[in-house]
Amino acid sequence: MVNIIQLMDGVDWIIFAITITAYFILIIDILKYNGISQNFYTWFLWGVLDTILFINTYKEQASDLALIFGCLIGSFFISLILFIIKKIKFRKKERRILYLVIITTIIWLWSGSSLVGIISSVTAEIIAGIPLMRSSWKKPGSRLTLISYLCFLLSYVISIYHSDNWKIENVLFPIAFLIYSILDTVPLIKKWWNIYYRYNKLKSA
Repeated sequence: MVNIIQLMDGVDWIIFAITITAYFILIIDILKYNGISQNFYTWFLWGVLDTILFINTYKEQASDLALIFGCLIGSFFISLILFIIKKIKFRKKERRILYLVIITTIIWLWSGSSLVGIISSVTAEIIAGIPLMRSSWKKPGSRLTLISYLCFLLSYVISIYHSDNWKIENVLFPIAFLIYSILDTVPLIKKWWNIYYRYNKLKSA
């Protein structure tokens, strides 16, 4: 922990703070709706992937370490909240994520390469997030979810801008999830813009 703190500069702390804020807003949203459509195993397994990514990023001392550290803490904390409110159900979706965790771990340990570990874990997280993106398009979330996603987008952009260079270990995660989050946020923006537009139309009528 001390070594991680020593590696982080002022901008890293800003990235970390924004990322944690995004997760905190998600937690408020989860508690507000009593964890509807959320699951302990999903977030716990996502946290395991974040851990693999974090370990390998730390080994490379990559510039997106603060971002990934925030994601790791956030994923496990949300899984803890969901465990406390008893949103525990091992479904087909969680089984798929478990397979991704196992495959990622095997690839990482077999290769012995931290770079391969980064690539495989980021790939696994993107694949694991596809069902969530589908759900977002079918049924966009609340305003709190939108605010949370916008915070994530901001943290990814700052992380990319703050990167020492464009090496894979520095930018793969923030670039991959910047693209993913944009696609995931579009239906939310569309939903709440339409609500805002209709509200103003009725107000001016």
